[in-house]
Amino acid sequence: MNVNAPQPAKEALRPGEQDCRLIVDSISAHVVTLTAHGDIEFVNQQWLDYLGKALDELQSWTNSSVVHPDDLSRVVSTWNRSVETGQPYEPECRFCRADGVFRWFHVRAIPEREAEGRIVRWYCLHTDIDERKQAENRLQLLLDVTNQVVSNLQIDDLLRAISASVRRVMQCDVVYVCLPGSDVSRLRGFVLDFPESKGFIREDSVSIEGSIAGIVFRTAKPWMGNGADLLQLGVKDDPGIAEGLNTGCVLPLIITGNRVLGVLALGRREEHGFTQVDFGFLIQVANQIAIAIENSSAYHESTSARAYLEECLEEIQSLEDRLQDENLVLREQIDQALMFEEIVGTSSALQAVLSLASKVAPMDSTVLLTGETGTGKELIARAIHKRSRRSSRPFVGVNCAAIPASLIGSESFGHEKGGFYGRPAAAAGSLRGCRRRHALP
Repeated sequence: MNVNAPQPAKEALRPGEQDCRLIVDSISAHVVTLTAHGDIEFVNQQWLDYLGKALDELQSWTNSSVVHPDDLSRVVSTWNRSVETGQPYEPECRFCRADGVFRWFHVRAIPEREAEGRIVRWYCLHTDIDERKQAENRLQLLLDVTNQVVSNLQIDDLLRAISASVRRVMQCDVVYVCLPGSDVSRLRGFVLDFPESKGFIREDSVSIEGSIAGIVFRTAKPWMGNGADLLQLGVKDDPGIAEGLNTGCVLPLIITGNRVLGVLALGRREEHGFTQVDFGFLIQVANQIAIAIENSSAYHESTSARAYLEECLEEIQSLEDRLQDENLVLREQIDQALMFEEIVGTSSALQAVLSLASKVAPMDSTVLLTGETGTGKELIARAIHKRSRRSSRPFVGVNCAAIPASLIGSESFGHEKGGFYGRPAAAAGSLRGCRRRHALP
């Protein structure tokens, strides 16, 4: 409105201004105008009703409780950048409703410029996108859960990541998963995401009797309701009541064959409960968590079986090595027990020869060994020598086939005096004495 316009012109503009204000206040969108520096000039009635605040409470909106704390720094940074560059301002953030509930809005702010191009005002339109944002977040949550199921087989890390995501998307105060423990009468709180816990709900065992988690686990039927509904079921000692949770949703984790692995529980301290849309979505999440737990259990069973098999294989290998060593020792013992002075054999003919050899070995009599070439006559002769009283003396073997027939006698038994090709008796005697010293027994 031009304050310098003539009075008749001002009067003519007032009805138009009132009509515009009526239109702006009537539309379902939230309209805000800001100065060039970001101070609020005007908001329509829809926005004031939504916030439950007066206009003077919104003058410094960047320091107020209007924007969600998690979004505030991002929104302020985006706004400052738009003021510096003069570019449109289009963030998505959550604004606090009069009842304390935060909803997602898309904010679009465009600048109004004067003839010289200087920004004099910003016009903002806030569009509620909470349902769309919730749908996007829930789809993203399902995608994240699916990715966790595929990539993460460590049940602790898997459930903690899923629980934190579920609590954030569903705007809950607590999310926990209970699985059966070693005691069949109790459930174990396997993972708990509860930042503001009073300590009544812990990662500890929960009785199947007297708790809503136990009832859902036993009946395999999901439950959704509030504290009054719990009392109607006869549940008085549930830890959620002591924690001050007013609404909750508990779902069984069911796999193929309708077998219940555990339960997924969510709770809120606020009065507004879970809707049927929430309920349907959480059933999908519970199904994915059940698959994740089943996969993780199968993986750990497979890993345990593989480790046990490797231990068995190592033990078998150790036993094989031990058996081989014992086999070698036994062979040596058998050889020592059955060997007759390096002669190995068990045939009856050889045993008869060895028996005779053991009998004649201690004697001083001459022994004659006969047999075909290569039958081991020298081995028998060495065996007799080792068992004789001469075993400490050297054994000299003579190859009789290499000695001429005319010399075999003299080589074996020595020479008579003067009978060695006319050589002196002394030389013959010396040679004969040498032969006697090295002759066979």
